Amino acid sequence: MDENAVSSDKKLKDSIKKFALAYKALTPRAKTAFQNQLNSQLNEMDARTKKLYESLIEAAKKGMDIEKTIEEMEEVDRKSRGGL
Repeated sequence: MDENAVSSDKKLKDSIKKFALAYKALTPRAKTAFQNQLNSQLNEMDARTKKLYESLIEAAKKGMDIEKTIEEMEEVDRKSRGGL
């Protein structure tokens, strides 16, 4: 893997970790407010991006580790592009 790919991979993992930690720290009421706000934003996104965000949220809800979250998001992305 070249240096740019390693840097991008690290940034992705760091971003997912920060998101998961922040989501976990939210109260149930704050999670509901966050989900409502996100839903309004998702309505304006293309289907692929919407599914990726939904996958990220679902992984955070389930407490998945970073690698598993990335795998799930890659699977959603592959399906959204018409892959098997």
